[in-house]
Amino acid sequence: MNPAEWIALISLVVSFLSALYARHAWTSARQAILQQTLASLHAEYSSADMLDAVKSLWDFYRTNGPKNLVAKYENRRTADDRQLLAKKGVNRIEFIKTTLHYKRRFVSQFYAYVLHLLRNKIISEDVFYASWTKADLEIIKQILVPLEQRVAMAFNAGEPSIMLKELYDRAK
Repeated sequence: MNPAEWIALISLVVSFLSALYARHAWTSARQAILQQTLASLHAEYSSADMLDAVKSLWDFYRTNGPKNLVAKYENRRTADDRQLLAKKGVNRIEFIKTTLHYKRRFVSQFYAYVLHLLRNKIISEDVFYASWTKADLEIIKQILVPLEQRVAMAFNAGEPSIMLKELYDRAK
């Protein structure tokens, strides 16, 4: 082999090793992001705000039953909107946080974010469903989907998005 061939061969080996290292670095970074994402999801799901929101939605469901849920929710949302008009400044924000509409939105947005992470393969289904069971996700089917459909109609948002049901349907 002449010197040019040796240089080419060494360059090829260095390129190959660089590619292997880059793949290892990318995999390590992805694992770190996955762990951080899961830690963030668990922290939000176990927060007092989430507990309050989930508990409030289930209490509302138990009080009103599946047949009256949507109508009672709409009555409550409308009444809360009327009360909100009388509030000023910081009092408005504090009041909004107490409404069932806010709590529904809070839980829905959490699960929509999880679905985004799953669809984009940021977290795997195996990892997610190891932490969230079908029982945890029952709130989607029983409460969130019917209420999301009603809210979409109330705000003329077109065909309601029930993508959250996908999370529930995928669970084992």
